[in-house]
Formats: sequence, structure tokens, C-alpha cells
Amino acid sequence: MKIYQVGGSIRDEYLGITSKDRDWVVVGSSPEAMIAAGYKPVGEDFPVFLHPETAEEYALARTEKKIAHGYKGFEFYCSPDVTLEEDLMRRDLTVNAIARDHEGNIYDPFNGIKDLNNKVLRHTSKAFIEDPLRALRLARFKSHEKMCDFSIHTTTKSLLQSFADTNELAYLSAERVWQEFIKALSSPKSNNFLKFIWEYNLQSPWFEDLSFNEHNESADPFVKWFELNALNNFSEITALQIPNKFQQIVDVGKNLLAIVTSTNDDKLVSNINVLNIPRNFSIIELLLTSNIFDSDRDYLIKLKDNIMQQDFSALANIKHDELEAKKKDLVLQAIKGIK
Repeated sequence: MKIYQVGGSIRDEYLGITSKDRDWVVVGSSPEAMIAAGYKPVGEDFPVFLHPETAEEYALARTEKKIAHGYKGFEFYCSPDVTLEEDLMRRDLTVNAIARDHEGNIYDPFNGIKDLNNKVLRHTSKAFIEDPLRALRLARFKSHEKMCDFSIHTTTKSLLQSFADTNELAYLSAERVWQEFIKALSSPKSNNFLKFIWEYNLQSPWFEDLSFNEHNESADPFVKWFELNALNNFSEITALQIPNKFQQIVDVGKNLLAIVTSTNDDKLVSNINVLNIPRNFSIIELLLTSNIFDSDRDYLIKLKDNIMQQDFSALANIKHDELEAKKKDLVLQAIKGIK
């Protein structure tokens, strides 16, 4: 049994990044031998084990065969006779197909280190096109601070065209696509993700409701998502599985924009009530960092602060038929003098 550190953690070391997670591959072993050595099995699709002390993941070396659509449509073969090179060949990119043993010896059968030095992203084998998720991962790598200036190898570009020509991307799950997307939005060069999607015609079916507009890359991921929606005129994005918190950010942002476009006091008071500044205070503070509000930020900050200074607790003792009028008076007091 031989153990090798593989994948992204090796790549990150060459890029000068401290990797949070390490992946390990085990060659020449079996599930029974791993369990006997104290490893805890956790893999569902193929044998993966947790180290008894570090809890890091150790996967048996494997090969794979495409048997159905989507990124889960693979049949895996795990056996003690699967070699390290065979395991590395199934990985998406050469820069992710580098291994190191416990003595520090490097195994790089696909010249991933050379590609790292030359800043090239190149597929490891033609099996790249069998997994549609790899197209999105490649787009995400282009959003990475250390890989945003990497070029796509010519032969890999031609394979990317295959994803545009087929319907394979449609077999990904909405949840998995969102996971890749939000990782990109959390990256320093997040605009590159969507640039890549448009450059290689990969919009269908997940990004068809978006047009490419550059958001503020220095913003919080939630703010970036709001800006993308605002720059797309809040067109309904139906394909992606959007978490409630992200949708809430968009809804609050729309209410903020409604306030600054209110045409009269009645409409302004109504929009302020809908916004519910006390309840959404932290979200509003976050959204006000967006470039979308550059021209209205000072006004909205003053409005927010004035609303928070009003004593709405007094409304608890007001008769029901007088409540709305009194509430409106308090809101009008808050906006007085800051228009």
C-alpha cells in the first residue's frame, strides 16, 4: 500500500497558497485493508475513508467509465492493481494531476508543473468532456486570484465547444451549479467566471436568464449577487437553485431602490414600511456598500439612522383606527430634512 498527496493542495503549494484541505490517494489497497488499518469508510459512490487521527479523506486509486449523463453518470473501478498514473489520468486538468509521496518525491505524468509555470490550463485527457461539471470548474479557476491570468490551452478550448454543442450541461443539478457559481462569486476575479461562460457559449440552461454585466469584484458575495440582479433589471432567474438568504438580499435591495425612486411622500412612506428597516438593518448596511447606491448612499444612510431613532414602541398603545396615521407621522419625521 502506497499513499500519495494529490490534487488541489499540491497545485496550491506551487501557486504559493496555503490549502485548507488535503486529498490523498491510496494505491495497492482494498476496502478491507483500509478498515483493518483503522480508517473509517464514508464514500457512497466509491471507497473513501477518513484517517483515524487527522480525519482527512483517503480515496482508493480508481478508474472510471462514463455510463450515463451528468457528473454522476460514471462507473468506478477500484482495485489494488489500479496505478497512480491511471488515477491521475481521470482528473480534469494537468495542474490537478500532480502527486507527492511521503518522502517528498513528485509524480507528474502529465506535466502539470510545466503548465503551472507557463500559466496554462489544459485537460488531462479527452475524458474531460465526459463530466459537464468540469466546464464550470474551469470557469471558476479563471476567477481564482492566482489563476485568473492562466490561458486555456488550444486543445482544451476545442473540447469546451463540445459542451456548447451538446445538452450535457442540462444534466447537472441546480444545486451543484449554484455551488460552483457562489464559489466564483466569492473569488477576487469573479467577473471572469461569467466572461468564460459567455465566451464559450455555456449559458444554456443555467445562465440564460442573465446577460453579462460586470459587478464590483471587491464586494461581498451577497452584494455581488444583488448587483448582478440589478444590472439585469431583476429578470427572474428560474434555472438556478438560489438559497433563501440570497433571494432575501435581492428583495431588500429592490426595496431600497424603490425608496430612492419614490415620486411622492405617500409612496415613500409605503416603500419604507415595506423595507422594514429595523428587521433588515444588517442586510441594508451590507447592501449600501454596493456601487449601485453610490449616488444615493448618503441619503439612505441618514434615512436608515433616522428611522432607527424613532420610538415606534409608542404605537403599541394607539387605537387600531389611528395606527396607520401615527406610524406615517413617525416615518415622515424621520425623512424630514434629508431629501
